[in-house]
Amino acid sequence: MKQPFRAGIVGCGNIGGQYDENDTGGNVYTHAGMYRGIKEFDLLCASDINSKRLRDFGNYWQVDHLYDDYEEMFKNETLDIISVATPDETHYQIILDVLQYHPPKIIFTEKPLANSIEQAIEVYKKCKEKDVSLVVDYVRRWDENHQRVKEFIEQGKLGRVQAIVGYYVRGIRHNGCQMINLIQFLFGRIIKVQVIGDSDLGSLNGDPSLNLLLTLEDSCQVNMIAIDQEGYGFSIFEIDIFGQEGRLCLCDGGRKIELYKADSDIQFQNFRSLNKVSPTWESSTYGKAMIRAGEEFVLFLLGESKFLYNSVLEAIDDIYVIEAALESARNYNIQTVVKRI
Repeated sequence: MKQPFRAGIVGCGNIGGQYDENDTGGNVYTHAGMYRGIKEFDLLCASDINSKRLRDFGNYWQVDHLYDDYEEMFKNETLDIISVATPDETHYQIILDVLQYHPPKIIFTEKPLANSIEQAIEVYKKCKEKDVSLVVDYVRRWDENHQRVKEFIEQGKLGRVQAIVGYYVRGIRHNGCQMINLIQFLFGRIIKVQVIGDSDLGSLNGDPSLNLLLTLEDSCQVNMIAIDQEGYGFSIFEIDIFGQEGRLCLCDGGRKIELYKADSDIQFQNFRSLNKVSPTWESSTYGKAMIRAGEEFVLFLLGESKFLYNSVLEAIDDIYVIEAALESARNYNIQTVVKRI
């Protein structure tokens, strides 16, 4: 196959391109920024139902083939990779529609994959039938620092993990799936879920922000706390990890990481206290994660690698956890086992 690889985007909003249309200091946070930042890609076309936004996107990213109907784009364009960067509830249908015309080698969709486990399994099976690789944008898995944190924990450098607390906003499906995915990436599979407190609050209509107690396979428990049950005040996506030998905080959405080591307290020698230290991953790598994703896609399209970091099966597994949380809520907050096929 000749390069560059042909790319298209459905959805020209924030994550589609707009976040990168202001000064990002050389960082890349969007699909358009990823395609334009890698020479092996040619961003040929884009679609959005907002005609003004579509024109602005085309002008900024120098895309000539613009469509207000994504199905027209699928009919007219033959692409190697298609990004789906549209509202949550549209992902399922758009992915199915992509497959009806000229299926690409990769569909790169925003999270969540779908709004139910049935939809998620359906799109997975239909993509597999068409030999299309389906990838979900859990961007932190491509971030070098998050990978280093995972290795740090697995090597026991924090000691045995004793408690984990995650903070999120804006819906168990919308942003909660991102938190669940990251927890399972860093610590292993979630096997039980229990809702704590109210189950009908949050800042997104139809997508409650649930407080959850999650149990991992090694019996460690995670408190996942929604900050917007009484209304959206600010965005937060953070994880605080406590081990026998210290504390590690993934702050500011993962763009900042703080490490504290346990040592003898100077004043009270019979206690151990936490002292902040400089980790080897002190400089943020988050703004390079989308480029690393794109580089992975290039190797896959060239046939030089069969590896894609964000497996659709892991995204499906996250939805199983969400379904268990919603089942707990329906059943008066009882602890619920995550049922997987």
